[in-house]
Amino acid sequence: MGEPAPSPGTMSDRTRLRFARMAWGLLGLLVIENLLGIFATLYITLPSGNAIPAIFTSYPVLALHVANGFLMLAAALFLTYRAHSIGAFPLRNAAALEVVFLALAIQEGFAYAATQNNVYSFGMDFAFLMAVLAVARMLFLLGWSPSPPTSGMPTAV
Repeated sequence: MGEPAPSPGTMSDRTRLRFARMAWGLLGLLVIENLLGIFATLYITLPSGNAIPAIFTSYPVLALHVANGFLMLAAALFLTYRAHSIGAFPLRNAAALEVVFLALAIQEGFAYAATQNNVYSFGMDFAFLMAVLAVARMLFLLGWSPSPPTSGMPTAV
């Protein structure tokens, strides 16, 4: 038979580092997406009715917000493909969840722009937060767990 599929714990350091860089890059894009969304919420008022055409003609910040969303979706699809191609199935599953949540956030964002119903805005935010958690799961699987610093810390007496 063949070799067992590598889990994130058994892949080479070089491969793990590549996946970690992709996941950190995706997390950085999520931060940028959040900042663009906050800016749009605070400083942009969409015209009533279907505002989707106006997003691309009148509001460059919203156009960047949409473009960054599709860039994140493409990056998550690539990460899913790469994890599947090497057989790292737990990592692939986390990346696939990232794809699902990003696609849901994009769909909810367009629904909000078309109807301006706040339920869709909530759905977009919820899907965004789940996408952040999916990236956190990927980083955890790759061995990037948060740990408090232990050296150089003063000790209580």
